[in-house]
Amino acid sequence: MNAFEIKEIFQNYPIGLLLKGQSDVKKIEKSLNKGHCFAAFDGENVVGAYVLRDMKDGSVEILNIVVAESARGKGLGKALLDDARDRAGNDGYGELAVTVETDAAARKFFEQNGFTVDADVETADGFTCLSLPL
Repeated sequence: MNAFEIKEIFQNYPIGLLLKGQSDVKKIEKSLNKGHCFAAFDGENVVGAYVLRDMKDGSVEILNIVVAESARGKGLGKALLDDARDRAGNDGYGELAVTVETDAAARKFFEQNGFTVDADVETADGFTCLSLPL
């Protein structure tokens, strides 16, 4: 696996990359205004990113997690998820949550990494909320 550096960014957000995970620019801008953006770098190139948002119930939600096509198959998605989990745990959150399309490959990815369906959370039709205790 490549040695990717993952760090929080405060400007020059990778909107083009984030659009691969969420096609609505306004929703991305809203999540960036309410959350924290972390990017994975391969040298100077951003090859992955995710956004975390604090929730009122003491949990934190992944709003978007994406890997550039050029970096897929190298373990970066898991590295981004592990980074999000570690940051959330170190910041004292009790749970990490994510909402995914019910039939999407993303759901399988999160479930393979310990997330389970959170039946207490209502979502729009076709979506499922998954959570991971920290």
